[in-house]
Amino acid sequence: METELYGVGVGPGAPEFITLEAARVLASVDIVFTPAAETKSRSLAAAIAEEAGADPSRFVELTFPMTRDSRELSEAWLAAAEPV
Repeated sequence: METELYGVGVGPGAPEFITLEAARVLASVDIVFTPAAETKSRSLAAAIAEEAGADPSRFVELTFPMTRDSRELSEAWLAAAEPV
């Protein structure tokens, strides 16, 4: 079984700025991994992706600490990589 991984940027924050190709990919994939700050109730990227046509039932939010501590960041990145 072959798996494809797409990287789609949804910034700078307005859904109308997403490219048509990004919207097509977001609407067609099985899983959408989105970053989320541990201090926020919902991922801004997830909200934008949903407005662009992604199915929110397919979202998996990856939580990241808002810190500059390199050890804490490294642990968070390793933990986020596991489900991906």
